[in-house]
Parts: sequence; C-alpha cells; structure tokens
Amino acid sequence: ILDGLIGNTDRHHENWMFCYDRERHSLRLAPSYDHGSSLGRELSDEHRLRILTERRMLDYILGGRGKRGKGRVYFADNRRVALSPLHLAQLLCRWQPNRSQPILERLRSVSNSQFHAVICRVPPEFMSDAAKEFAGHFVMVSKTELLRRAR
Repeated sequence: ILDGLIGNTDRHHENWMFCYDRERHSLRLAPSYDHGSSLGRELSDEHRLRILTERRMLDYILGGRGKRGKGRVYFADNRRVALSPLHLAQLLCRWQPNRSQPILERLRSVSNSQFHAVICRVPPEFMSDAAKEFAGHFVMVSKTELLRRAR
C-alpha cells in the first residue's frame, strides 16, 4: 500500500525480505525498504510542472508514462501487463480486505497537510521546490484513489 501511495516502481521479487523469529519458528514480512524510485524522481522539474499544470497527475500515477510508469509486478504470468503501483495496491486491498482495512484507516487519518509538512522538511539540496510540489500532489491524488477504489 505504501508503494501505491508513493508510486514506487522498483518493487520486484528481489526487493522483499522476511525476518525469521528463532524463538517462535515463524516468518514475518520485513519492514519495507528501497523506495528510491518514487514520487516522480526520474522527472525533470520542467516535466513535473507540466504534469501539474496540465492536471495529468492521475494519468502519470496510473502509468501513462512509458516503461518507467509501471512497476515490476506483473498480472499472472503475462510479463507484458505490468501493473502500476497504485493499481497493485488497490487490487491488494480488494483481495485482502481484513489486512488492508487497518492500513487504509490509518491512511485516512493522516491529513494532506501532514504529508505536506513531511515533504517540506526535505532539504533543498535533495528536493527542489517543484519536486516537493509534485510529490505533495502525487501523494494526495494517490491517497484519494486508494481510499476511493480500494472498497
């Protein structure tokens, strides 16, 4: 769900890990990592501003951006139909409602201004103002779509 929220296109079979509890002899999914390919980081500021100005954020998020727009998770065995991170998160929420609902409730409780405050704290040498504006809008649109379509 986090990958869907931030548009992480680098989640593939080598970016998952399990932790083994020796005392309980059980496995659990490790905390999420490797989120570098997110929030339009591959875009120039000019391209980010164009997407914002033309109000094409949802199209961008859902994969209307060539090979880079889709993640590396494929539907069934068809390696030609890669899902966008948002679409994958929405499917996960429908397929696993008992597990996803608590996460969606938590997401619902986080305001857009809270996301904005976190993004604004990123130092300017790591993220331009255009990148911050883009990231904020990206998260707001993704959050709206996750909460609306995951039901």
